[in-house]
Amino acid sequence: MWFDGYWLVDGAVVNPVPISLTRALGADIVIAVDLQHDAHLMQQDLFSVRSEAEEPAVMADSWRGRLRERIGKMRIKKTNLTPTAMEIMSTSIQVLENRLKRNRMAGDPPDVLIQPYCPQISTLDFHRAEEAIAAGTMAVEKQLEQLLPLIKQK
Repeated sequence: MWFDGYWLVDGAVVNPVPISLTRALGADIVIAVDLQHDAHLMQQDLFSVRSEAEEPAVMADSWRGRLRERIGKMRIKKTNLTPTAMEIMSTSIQVLENRLKRNRMAGDPPDVLIQPYCPQISTLDFHRAEEAIAAGTMAVEKQLEQLLPLIKQK
């Protein structure tokens, strides 16, 4: 996004889980949510994963469906063993982001770290919100012993 003479990009490029920024803004307690800790578990073909509830006809009418179809056509000549340039680039960015995140969290850990397990949900899967929310709920429930004392402090 162009803003005030600068191109602004996703903050994850330099600070994937902004714990230090949260503290700098005055937070006493930091509860971090790491959505990409299991990104390496994603299937090779990022656009082939569909939830059971997805209807192909509905997908074809959406921008996401058209994107999947177009990318699928570009991949016809390739085998499943050969990652696409987009997959290589995406995976490379995820690896760099995860390394940066781990280094930053080692120096400034959150009070509680919540890591929902949802490796098959990608950035463009807005239609899978219910599934993502369920994964988040389960992750929070796993951390209740750590969360409750912090909440009671306040």
